[in-house]
Parts: sequence; structure tokens; C-alpha cells
Amino acid sequence: MLGGLIRGSQPAAVLRRLPLAGASAGVGFLLLAVLGHAMRHPGQIADSLTRLAWCSVPFAAAVQLSVAVARAEPGVQEANGLLTVQ
Repeated sequence: MLGGLIRGSQPAAVLRRLPLAGASAGVGFLLLAVLGHAMRHPGQIADSLTRLAWCSVPFAAAVQLSVAVARAEPGVQEANGLLTVQ
């Protein structure tokens, strides 16, 4: 995966993508920890849902960071009219 992140990219693009990869890994770790807690304690549904709700903040931050990185890419253009109904 890291080879696809680095190969053929400009150094500035790699420096923009590395924090995003770290944030995504962190959110994935948090979600796996919540899943592990829910599997170990099946009777504590409210506690597991509370932990899952706390994961929404880092998830939203990672999504915002991914949007910022995508907008900063010079070769990416916005696609307009994808949801038009004919």
C-alpha cells in the first residue's frame, strides 16, 4: 500500500497524504477496539454504543482531512452534475 502512496508522486503530494494515512489508520484502530470491546462484553450494549459514538469525532476529522487533501491535488478536478435526474 505504501508503494502506491509514494511511487510516481511528487514529494509535496506525499507529505500531504502521509497525515491522511496516519489518521485513517488511527480511526481504523479505534473502530477495531470498539468492535473488540463489543465482542468481549456482549451484555454492555450501551457502553459499546457510547464508545462507537466517540469514534465519530475522529472519523469526521479524517473525512475532513481527506477532502482537504483531495482538493489540494493538482490533477483532480471536481465532477459537476453527477446526481442530476433526467
